Amino acid sequence: MPGHVDRADSFRVAGWAITAERRGSEVVEIFVDGASVATVLASRFRIALRDRGIAEGLCAFNHVFDNPIATFLPTTVEVKSSSTGKTLGPGPIIVPPLLANGTDYNINLDSTFYTASVRSISVSELVSKVSVLVLGPRSAKLNVAVNPRELELLEQSVLPGNTGPWRINESLGKPVVCWNVSFQVRHRKNPGAQFAIASIEDRAQDSSSTPTPQTIPLGVCIPCGTTWLELPSAEHWSRIASPGMTAEMFAAGGVNSAYKITAIAKKYLPAKRGITVVDWGVGCGRVAVPLKRIFLPNATVIGYDVDEFNIEWCKNQLSDVRAETCDYFPPLELAAQSVDLMYGISVMTHLTQAAQEIWLREIKRIMKPNGVCILSVHGDYSLLGNRGFSPIVFQQLKAFGISDISYNWDGLGPKLSLKGYYRGTFQLRQQVEEAWSKHFQIVEYLPAANELNQDFVVLKRI
Repeated sequence: MPGHVDRADSFRVAGWAITAERRGSEVVEIFVDGASVATVLASRFRIALRDRGIAEGLCAFNHVFDNPIATFLPTTVEVKSSSTGKTLGPGPIIVPPLLANGTDYNINLDSTFYTASVRSISVSELVSKVSVLVLGPRSAKLNVAVNPRELELLEQSVLPGNTGPWRINESLGKPVVCWNVSFQVRHRKNPGAQFAIASIEDRAQDSSSTPTPQTIPLGVCIPCGTTWLELPSAEHWSRIASPGMTAEMFAAGGVNSAYKITAIAKKYLPAKRGITVVDWGVGCGRVAVPLKRIFLPNATVIGYDVDEFNIEWCKNQLSDVRAETCDYFPPLELAAQSVDLMYGISVMTHLTQAAQEIWLREIKRIMKPNGVCILSVHGDYSLLGNRGFSPIVFQQLKAFGISDISYNWDGLGPKLSLKGYYRGTFQLRQQVEEAWSKHFQIVEYLPAANELNQDFVVLKRI
């Protein structure tokens, strides 16, 4: 079939095509790594084609990918005629990776990698319907396990999903997929119960060793109702959460984040009562409240945020969490070496590289020796899963390992007094490790640990 692909890169594919009879424009189908991603009518005008006498020049196409391809690995692009199925010249094109050197790139996934995120939850008459996404090995045999004193398992369904944004793992020979785990549980009528734990286990057995179920790290924490959380109005949580958030999901997300943070912290903090905890970016207490009320009841929990609207709500409604407005830049009103545990969920994800550096110095100042800080970042997984990136973002990532050029125009950003402060910042793991290790020991890096999107970086002051 007459036609040719003139350009193929991570952002677009362009060329021209006419029907076999050379009478008009052709419809072409675009394939990325063998999967069809778009069907396009080749009808754009190009003067060079007109001058060559090809279909009066009205036979070009220029398709922009929804999200850049070949982020970390080489990717094959092929364009075919929809009518004949034949491939346009010069044939399949290999697009080089934007951010790494071929298969040398490693995002630390192997047969023991798991992370889980609650995707939906609804509660009715002590019965909770829960949907969880688990990123784990294709060979897994997942099973929901509950403590019979807390929960009665009514039904469960485990279905392997597609690799989605994680298709990179197939190319790396690391068959990690996204599992869809759904289950229903009935809460036992335990007076005063605030939460229950449902574990997701991998019962795949290795014939070379003693078969033992492997529990997915951190499990799933299910709130027993929401009244004990003192939920704010949607006007408050819309400033920190995704559009369409329900009360149940707001509660479940906060409880699970508090559960994860506590589990991580207990690995590295010495056991003691009465620690001081700082929630940096406390919002309306989504994480701070369950952390204080069920996981660390003896801790002093202090929340800081630049959002005066939500801080005012916290001050009026939360008697057990001290909430304070902070400035956009340090210092915090805390003494040096006074904090045992600090966490910031989706804070660094909105700061420029310069602001990150300034805040890392301040965090080091207030942390006690051997204190633990857990921060989330838009890392490699966010790059794979998000859509609509500007090419400039990848140019910055390739040059500097971090891109902070994008403004965040929804959620909290437009509501802040300092315009342009609130960014959409993405950074590669290598950049995080190089920049942040100047201030802290990085004791653990957990890919996709926060909502199967942001990475958790676990820091220890030395």
